[in-house]
Amino acid sequence: MKLWHLIALILIILVVAAAILFKLWPSQQTTVTQPGNTVTTSQTATGLIGGCYKAYLNAYINQTKYNNPVQFKQITDACFTPEFVANWQNIVDHTDSDPVLLAQDYDQSWLTSQNVQILSDGIALLTLGSGPKSEKLIVQYQTVPDGWRISGVSIQN
Repeated sequence: MKLWHLIALILIILVVAAAILFKLWPSQQTTVTQPGNTVTTSQTATGLIGGCYKAYLNAYINQTKYNNPVQFKQITDACFTPEFVANWQNIVDHTDSDPVLLAQDYDQSWLTSQNVQILSDGIALLTLGSGPKSEKLIVQYQTVPDGWRISGVSIQN
């Protein structure tokens, strides 16, 4: 009987300790500043993907890559793995499309309608927009020391 009491006490201590650690553990947030707004991606993969795609789309539309390369680098550093960014020119050469959107153009609805669905650990389905001009992408993501980063994108078949 005393063994059960000891086991119950240990379990209670572990649960309380886990709750305290969870509450005190710093959240992994990334803030990307753009003209007129700030995009913060949350500690969740869905928050990262949604926030980063919104920031990237705004940068794409405003041609921030060319007009403000420092700001564009802040977005890419906050949202994408260095390996993925290093491979962008190769992706452009083989697909003749933007390496993140996997399209040559965008639809305005992509900014206002984004749906992220986690398919498995490290893989999500991102639907940009709705209707006939929607785009469905498979987004690969991974944890890094300071949060999450997108590590690859492909078109959903």
